[in-house]
Amino acid sequence: LELMQMTPEARAGAPARGFEETGITHFSFVVDDPADVYARVEDYGGSKWSDIGIANMIRDPDGHALQLVSD
Repeated sequence: LELMQMTPEARAGAPARGFEETGITHFSFVVDDPADVYARVEDYGGSKWSDIGIANMIRDPDGHALQLVSD
């Protein structure tokens, strides 16, 4: 696993990956309170994508899709 950080300038113009793409489309994380994390995601540079009740979808500052679920 290689984790890389890209500056916003390096990501400028890069398309967001959708679920219909080949390969890894998102990562899922089990968190104690998905609604709380969803409410605070913009404070940390991410963006809200959707709140479907059983899971919350967000994008990190680099545009990666992340799913927040509770156990």
